[in-house]
Amino acid sequence: MRAKVCNKAHVEASIVEGCLVEEITNLTSLYLPDLISSSRNRPQRYAHNADPSDSTLSLFQVRGWKSGRGTTRFLTVEEYKAAMIYIFTNLTEMDEYVE
Repeated sequence: MRAKVCNKAHVEASIVEGCLVEEITNLTSLYLPDLISSSRNRPQRYAHNADPSDSTLSLFQVRGWKSGRGTTRFLTVEEYKAAMIYIFTNLTEMDEYVE
């Protein structure tokens, strides 16, 4: 109750005003979520609205994002072979060629 009192000269009116403001914000955030942003309808922290991939391969349909600043580097031979094995074993489009 003390948090709602802003005007100490008119305590009752201040409490009523605080309750009305709280009820209005609850109503608008629950029943009009598209029009009014609040802590209840806030987008997720890591929600990225990226465009869907144009690739038809199932491997590239999974959404993801980088976790830091990107750096360019070359793969070692072992890393390259591991990446190719991963692609050959996990890509459904490669099943007919692997058998």
